[in-house]
Amino acid sequence: IEVVLGQQTWPADVVAFDKEHDLAILHVAAANLPTLSLANSEAVELAEEMRAVGYPLSDLLGESVKVTRCSIGGILNASGRKVFHVDGSVNPGNSGGPLVNEMGQVVGVTSSKLAREDIDGVGFAVPTGEVLTLLETKRIRLSPAAKGQKLDGPALAKRVTPSVALIKVIFGPGGYNTARHFVLDFSGRMITTAPKSQVILGARLAPPNDDESETAKLLVTERGEVLGRTGKLQLPYLFGHLCTLVVEPLGEPGQRSWKTERIILIAQPTGQQSQSPFLGFGCRGRADFGGFPFGPSQPQMMHTMATETRSYELTKEDGNLVSIKKKYDVETVATSGSAPSVKLTGEGVLTFNRAQGFPEKLEYKVTLVRGANNATTTTPLSIEWRRLPQAELDELRAGSPASLQAATDGKSEAGDETAFVGGPRGKPQRIVNENSIVYGFDCDFGYWNGTRAVSQLVPLYSRTETRRLPAGEMARDGYALGAVNVNPGDYVLGVQLVFMRMRDDGQLDSNDSYTGEWIGAPPKGKMQTASGNGSPVIGVHLRRGAVIDAFALVLKRKKPVEAQDKSAAGQDLK
Repeated sequence: IEVVLGQQTWPADVVAFDKEHDLAILHVAAANLPTLSLANSEAVELAEEMRAVGYPLSDLLGESVKVTRCSIGGILNASGRKVFHVDGSVNPGNSGGPLVNEMGQVVGVTSSKLAREDIDGVGFAVPTGEVLTLLETKRIRLSPAAKGQKLDGPALAKRVTPSVALIKVIFGPGGYNTARHFVLDFSGRMITTAPKSQVILGARLAPPNDDESETAKLLVTERGEVLGRTGKLQLPYLFGHLCTLVVEPLGEPGQRSWKTERIILIAQPTGQQSQSPFLGFGCRGRADFGGFPFGPSQPQMMHTMATETRSYELTKEDGNLVSIKKKYDVETVATSGSAPSVKLTGEGVLTFNRAQGFPEKLEYKVTLVRGANNATTTTPLSIEWRRLPQAELDELRAGSPASLQAATDGKSEAGDETAFVGGPRGKPQRIVNENSIVYGFDCDFGYWNGTRAVSQLVPLYSRTETRRLPAGEMARDGYALGAVNVNPGDYVLGVQLVFMRMRDDGQLDSNDSYTGEWIGAPPKGKMQTASGNGSPVIGVHLRRGAVIDAFALVLKRKKPVEAQDKSAAGQDLK
C-alpha cells in the first residue's frame, strides 16, 4: 500500500480496520503533514451543503484530486448505525476521501454508492463519529474542531485538497491480498411450489416458470464475500439471485458468532404490478457483473433503501460437518414514523463441510411482511437448498426437460446437428427439448479481448415463456426458428434469427420466411448460416468458454420408415 501526497510517496501499514463501517487507519513514516479537523457529525442537518473530495475514476480522469459538490440527501438510522446519504456524484476513487462541510471540516468519510444502471446520485458516507471510535481503539485522540467560517468553493478547495492523499493498493506477487479472490463455476436448479389457488396480494406465489436452471460464474473472497456474478436468474421475495444463494460469509478463525450488515436497494414494480413477488435488490457499493435484473421491457420500478443483517452462530461440530444457525433480517428504512413497507425475517440451519470447503445444505423459514394500499400482508415462506451428489445429478440431468439444460456435459445424442459455426474451442453444452420446437432465443453479451461477444444463448420453447435475458427475439404466430445467421470468428459476435412458417406436417417452409434484426454486432464481412433446411429446430449445441465460441442447431430427427404407422396394410403414406 502506498500513500501519495503532493510530490511524495510513502509505504503504508494498516494499523486498524473496521470492516463493518469499511474504515481503516493507515500509518506512514512522515511528520508535519497538512491536516484537516473533524467536525461533530451529530450536528449535521438534512440538505446541508457538502463537498466530496477524492480521486474518482483515476484510471480515466487522472491522478489529480477532484472536488464534487453535493448535499446531505438523507440521514439513515438503521440497526443502531448512522449513515449519511449523499446526493452528489460519487464514484470509485471517492471511497476513503473526506466529506467536508462549508468550513472545510470533515463530517464523514465517503464509503460507497448504489451502483445500478437506473440509479444516479445515491452515495453514502460514514459519519466522523465512527471514525473517532476507530481512532480510540488505538488511543488516538483528536481535539474537537473549532467553529470556522464558511468558505467559497475555490477557498475551500485550497484549504482541503493538500490534506487528501491518493492511496494505491498493489496486487499481484508480493502485493496485498494476493490469491484471496476466486472465480467459481455454478450450476443450479430452482423448483418453486405453492397451492395452485394461492394468491398473495394479487400475485401468485410461484414465479411464471416454477422449474428453472442456470449456470453462472461467481467472484468471491476466501471468506465468502461475493464481489461479482454473471447469473441473472433472480429468486422472488428478496432471496436474491440463484447463484449467490449458496455462498455465505464465514467468520474469522476461532469465531463462533459473526454478522454482516449492509444497505441495499429494494426495487418493486409500480402501478398494477406493484404486488409482484419479484422484489429485486442491489448492494451498497457493489456492481453486479450481470447488471439490473429487470430489463427495459419490464414495468417502471420504484426503489426503497433498506438494511440487511445476517447473523451466524456455530452451534454443532460433527467431524468435518459444522452446523451454523443463520438469522436474516431485511427492513426498509422507515420515514416520518411510518411502518416499513417491506420486512423479511427468518432463520435456518446451514451445514458446512470443512473438508470440501463449501456448504452442503440450508433449511430456512422466513416471514415476509408487506404494506401496500393501506393493507399489511404476512406471507410465510420456506426455502431449502442442497448440493446434489454426482450420481443424483447425473440421474436428474438424464430425465430432465430442456429448461434444466439437460446433458450439459455434451453426451446427449437426441436430434441431428448442423455444422458448427465459429471457433473450435470451448466446452460442449447441449440444450435440447425433443418434445418441442424452438420459437426464438434469449441472448446476453460479454467481452472477450475487448470485443463484445455473445455469452449466453438460450432457446425459447414457448411464445409465452418469460424472457430473462436483455436481448432476443420471438417468432410471430405460425412461425418458428428455422435458421440462424452468425457473425463468426474465434467466438460468436452476433446472431440473426430466420423464422419459417410451420406447415401442417410439422416441417418448416423455407420459402415462406422472414429475418429478424441482428442481435449483437452485425458482420462487416461474410456471415455464416446454420440452417435446418425445413427440419424443426429442437435445441442448440454450444461450444463455450467465457463467451460462446461456436454453436450448431439441433434438429428434430426424422423417424425411420419402419417406425412409421400405416392406417391400412399396403396403403402408401403421403
